[in-house]
Amino acid sequence: MSATVAPTSPSVSTQRHHARPLIRLAKANEGPVVEWLLLESGRHGTVDGIDWTQSIAPYWLIAEDEDGVAVGCLQVNPGKPLGRLDWMGVPAYLPRRQKALIVRDLLLTGIATCRAQGSQIVAGMIDDTLTDYQRLLVRRGGQAWSKGTMYVVRA
Repeated sequence: MSATVAPTSPSVSTQRHHARPLIRLAKANEGPVVEWLLLESGRHGTVDGIDWTQSIAPYWLIAEDEDGVAVGCLQVNPGKPLGRLDWMGVPAYLPRRQKALIVRDLLLTGIATCRAQGSQIVAGMIDDTLTDYQRLLVRRGGQAWSKGTMYVVRA
């Protein structure tokens, strides 16, 4: 695994300033890092039988803090003409301001990645309780398109 995974017990930061995260494409062997980030977000449960050791490149973005610790992830699915962003994971224990920077930079990098691959529209599902995420996207020109329930089916 190339990215350092954040500790399981958060340390309380007295800093008010958080540096912008470094956003990069995940490496092929970083599936376990992504799995950990999704679980630590508190928004995604586990699905038994998923093999996180298989190559995940080039479909995920990883956010790293200034120490190289993985602090966020986002699945990026470019398509023509429609792209999709899914499965964001940012540890729930991080300070609100740091999470906001990570989420913003992951979303904007994900949109730019899809655009560069030919996507004209980028879609993604955001839980109704995540109003800050929704406001961010509205400020960037996003609009609510539909509502529904996400289903997973074994391939």
